[in-house]
Amino acid sequence: MNKKILPLIALALLSGPLAAAVLYENPYDPTSIGGGDCSLTTACGFPGTVKVGQQFTLAQASTVQSVSFTVFNQFPNSNAVNVFNWGVYADANGMPTGPAGPMLAGNPTVLPMISGQAWSPANIGVPTFSITPAGGSGNDWASLVNFATGPVSLAAGTYFFAMQGLGSSVTWEGWAQGTSGGGVISNYGVWTPSGFGSYALSVNGTVRAPEVAPSSAIGALTLLFGSLMVLRGRRPARPIG
Repeated sequence: MNKKILPLIALALLSGPLAAAVLYENPYDPTSIGGGDCSLTTACGFPGTVKVGQQFTLAQASTVQSVSFTVFNQFPNSNAVNVFNWGVYADANGMPTGPAGPMLAGNPTVLPMISGQAWSPANIGVPTFSITPAGGSGNDWASLVNFATGPVSLAAGTYFFAMQGLGSSVTWEGWAQGTSGGGVISNYGVWTPSGFGSYALSVNGTVRAPEVAPSSAIGALTLLFGSLMVLRGRRPARPIG
């Protein structure tokens, strides 16, 4: 047996998660008219009624660690939405799905696979970068918001990342539009395609290495040690005398 194969076998057995990476990205579209969906702000939707979400696909089993999204304002806002409910939903025919949840205003709703709450950075009211989208004005601006979700393990497949803005906003504020489709909105629990089409979202984390079944691992170890014994037995004998 070729000695070069042995390190490869050991590496396969001991391999772990890959380095942190951007798992999905739908970048902000600066040409969008109006900038985004203001359902995240309490001026557009009362807490507990309106959610917005963006579809995303994972090519491999991954662990989500954080999310980044672009917030758009038509005017600098010192009283921006500062806390968000978030959730990850499974996808069914292009809409978020999950187990049955409580009735909201007489309409059925579904519960996310994983959910949590995140606070925005204290400086969300300070522009990260200035923009002038089509139909906009010189006062338009956007901020990139990052927050940790904690480890969220997902198999390869298509999902939705949804958010609901809490807190208050005294001016128009929204989740900025992205360059690709897949946006949805939920009013009192009923999910429908979003009129804005998509939302600027980046999902960050690590790609998980394929899991090794216990029986396969035992077999591979047996092969590894057996190969070592064969190689040891084939060593040339030392001359006597």
